[in-house]
Amino acid sequence: MKKRKSHCDWKESRNAELQERFLALIGCGAPDVNVLFEAIAVSPAPRFYISEERAYQLIGHHRRTGLWPRGMFPTRLRMIKEIDRRVQLLRRADPSLTLKDAVFEAVNSPAPCFYLTSSSVRSIFYSSRRVSSRA
Repeated sequence: MKKRKSHCDWKESRNAELQERFLALIGCGAPDVNVLFEAIAVSPAPRFYISEERAYQLIGHHRRTGLWPRGMFPTRLRMIKEIDRRVQLLRRADPSLTLKDAVFEAVNSPAPCFYLTSSSVRSIFYSSRRVSSRA
């Protein structure tokens, strides 16, 4: 399980993407910030925001044990299951593809949503704005 305050290589790009979405939606005259955060959470994302290594570990664990790790948030579990589904499709289409390569390809492909709750989007948005305003 990821440790609190651990560094993620993709975190800054995710936060920038969330801010761009917020500004684009607010420019369209969205009536309520709660509606904005919900719309952002369910909007398509340019990639799955999980490291390739972590996704590989989780999928490998599932392949070995048949179980997903306990304590995963439901949105996180939905995300890793979608990545696993894509990995299976990729490997079926190209049997020479290693599990690690298929995971890399799946994680870096466009995601159907951010796999965040609207309250998580809100927290990320406001905390990243605080950080950028200090810089």
